[in-house]
Amino acid sequence: MARKNRFIPQGGALVEVTCRTIQSRYLLTPSQELNEIIVGILARAQRRHPVRVCGLTFRPRSTGIGSPRW
Repeated sequence: MARKNRFIPQGGALVEVTCRTIQSRYLLTPSQELNEIIVGILARAQRRHPVRVCGLTFRPRSTGIGSPRW
């Protein structure tokens, strides 16, 4: 279940979004195909929403994305 949005101060802040795989399983096996899927998903999200991404990590069991927020 998702949590409520946290307080973001006036003027902006860096927001980190993290996700874990189901039961912490190794589902994100590194490959060129996975890299292309990830880049495609991020490109689509940026086209649809005013979001800037300043860093991201994709590990076999979890994901982390840093985004400045105003």
